[in-house]
Amino acid sequence: MDDLEDGVKAELEKDGGLSLGELYALIKEVAAKYDYDLPKGWKVEVKKMFDWVDANHDGTVTGPEIEKAMAKAGKGKDDDLV
Repeated sequence: MDDLEDGVKAELEKDGGLSLGELYALIKEVAAKYDYDLPKGWKVEVKKMFDWVDANHDGTVTGPEIEKAMAKAGKGKDDDLV
């Protein structure tokens, strides 16, 4: 998960947000790095989570939106990003 977390952080640092397409690309990159075959339907599940985190529904997830979603899910600010 560190690879995915690092990728999300890097995307947020670039322009302050993460699009669904960028998230898909990060997941594919990490899966390829570890020679992991993503299961059928993975994009549907990722989109559900992305939409839940994207509080203002603008198609971009920001750091504050991630922090709020993590708090709702029971993870604190000091826990891992992803």
